[in-house]
Amino acid sequence: NGDALLLNKWFSVQALSHLDDVLERVKKLTQHPDFTLSNPNRCRSLLGAFAMNLAAYHTPEGYKFLADQLEKLDPINPQISSLLTG
Repeated sequence: NGDALLLNKWFSVQALSHLDDVLERVKKLTQHPDFTLSNPNRCRSLLGAFAMNLAAYHTPEGYKFLADQLEKLDPINPQISSLLTG
């Protein structure tokens, strides 16, 4: 369980980065073996943190990325999907 918490924190730190390529990094992290849309905490740690990254999220590409992810997430877990939309 400690590893799961550490991984969640790591995903969040990556998504909140101020690096210019943070969106590309987050996209790659959705393919990471430890990321799954079926894990609500993992979704919040990556996708929720990305949505809080004002510079990266509030772009046309950021909006499209999150919308695409939420479209995939909604059939799996509509509660988390709606939570992430704010």
